[in-house]
Amino acid sequence: MKRFALAMLTLVTLTGGGALAFAADTAPRAGTAPDEAPRGGPPLANDRRILHVLNRLAFGPRPGDVERVRAVGLEAWIDRQLHPETIDDRATERALADLPSLRMSIPEALRQYPRPDPKLREKAQNGQLTRREMMEMSPPEKRPFRIVAELQAAKTLRAVESERQLQEIMVDFWFNHFNVFAGKGDVRWYVSAYERDVVRPNALGRFADLVRASARHPAMLFYLDNWLSARRDFT
Repeated sequence: MKRFALAMLTLVTLTGGGALAFAADTAPRAGTAPDEAPRGGPPLANDRRILHVLNRLAFGPRPGDVERVRAVGLEAWIDRQLHPETIDDRATERALADLPSLRMSIPEALRQYPRPDPKLREKAQNGQLTRREMMEMSPPEKRPFRIVAELQAAKTLRAVESERQLQEIMVDFWFNHFNVFAGKGDVRWYVSAYERDVVRPNALGRFADLVRASARHPAMLFYLDNWLSARRDFT
């Protein structure tokens, strides 16, 4: 799991990508289950239903998932997914420990991954410095892009490894619905906190709570330019 997290981070970093986008089909979808069991094998009467549910309430079946759901019962599995706090997902959390920006507050992220020096940005704008040269003056572990890269890696890891599959499906759905663009200004410093503090806690909760939390978060306020919306005489 630890190697998986680091591999995902490396992949995201190498492929670049300023916007935070995540495809819901991270795991392969299964095809239609056979109508009849193989000769001499166990009956597969419920496997079609299990596959259908895993393709809708999870990122598709992983090796052994059909057997595990069959063992506990489909209804019991769905009930557990609706209460993710009852599911032991410590293995996934241990893997996520290698992605420190996920746990940072916005002020911590700004300190750990500081904005480029204004003087360097001015030189880049005047053509005295290329963008690549400006980036190379900052060590990779201090570049703000790492925040986005670690969040992308975490999304992939959770989709593949987490036992809380329905929660991850809904986090992905609502994050895409109440989307913010990490490539717009300061949003990159806010985006991990937005996913962690707004989308994730409300993914299986009340829609009204999610709307209010989203509308009030700095990531959405900056993305929609609401921080510029003020009366002229406002002080």
